[in-house]
This record gives sequence, structure tokens and C-alpha cells, in this order.
Amino acid sequence: MMTYEEMKNKHQEEYDTFAKDKIFYIFTSSKEEFEKKLKEYGLNGEDICSIGYGGFIKKKDKEELKNLTQRHRKEKQEAIEQDKDGSGFIKSMFLLELYNHEFAYTYDVEDTLNDLGYTMEQINSNPALKNGLDLAIKAIIKDD
Repeated sequence: MMTYEEMKNKHQEEYDTFAKDKIFYIFTSSKEEFEKKLKEYGLNGEDICSIGYGGFIKKKDKEELKNLTQRHRKEKQEAIEQDKDGSGFIKSMFLLELYNHEFAYTYDVEDTLNDLGYTMEQINSNPALKNGLDLAIKAIIKDD
């Protein structure tokens, strides 16, 4: 089974490959500047749609991006469901994200759970998630 970090890196690589030729960013506050940038890309406002944070994609590529992100979510969810006791993929998920959200300094799981899309109630009601979080926290505290 793949670890969370391995899956995250694989997904990032797939996204980067997709985005390299299909996503572009325009950061400007004026309509004239925006139109100028579109011309540089050989586009007009009718051809594109926003994906947020200054990012744009051609309308014809929007469905492909949607399918990619849905597949990534599904792969992650399947890996979580396959980890019946939380000691594999789930633990690796919490371990990486706890470190990424500086749990070792704050001892606060809230940012990690928010980033992963969980509430504490969801964690407590799922034995595998609860065990995975507990194991990750114990591993971090032991390393301190």
C-alpha cells in the first residue's frame, strides 16, 4: 500500500503535468492589463473560466481538471477505507499533516483536521481515523 506522502506526491506530479500546459495565472487589477495578458496567451474572455486564486483554464479543459481532482479524492478515500485499523495510510496521513501544521510546537490538531476536511466529531466516531490520529500524535510526542 502507498503511504499518504507517496500518494500526495503522485497526485501533485499528475496535477503539475496537467497544469503545465492548461492552467495559467493572471494577477492584475485592471481590465486592460487582463485583456493584454489574455492576448499573450492567444485567448479571449469567452474561452476561459476562473479556477480561483488568479488561475484560469480553457473551458474545453475544465472537465478534464474536474475528473483529475475527483479521481484524486476517490483514490485518497479508498486508501483511507482500506486501512481498517488506522495504522497504515491513515497514520501516515495524519503524521505528515500534523508536521506540516506544526503540531510539534502547538499541540493543536485543529489546523490539520481543517486541512484534511475532518471535524473532531468525525474522527471520534470512526475507530480507524481515531486510532491513526492517536498513533501519529504519539509518534510526534515521542520524537520531541
